[in-house]
Amino acid sequence: MSKTAPAGSEGMVAMVKSAFAASNSAFDAINKAAKQVVEMVETNVDAAAKAGEAATSAAPKTTGRRTKASN
Repeated sequence: MSKTAPAGSEGMVAMVKSAFAASNSAFDAINKAAKQVVEMVETNVDAAAKAGEAATSAAPKTTGRRTKASN
């Protein structure tokens, strides 16, 4: 881009390069943050699933039969 730019436009070329570098940096930061959020959600879902499994295995077993309520 800087090779084909007209004479005297060095400042504009530098500004465009700087803008691209800043946008790439921001994209990288957002991408890293999104990955951290996904990892955190996965960890929480795994923990909740394990807690649910533990709760269901600790619950008293039933026969599946209903008893008549006394009057």
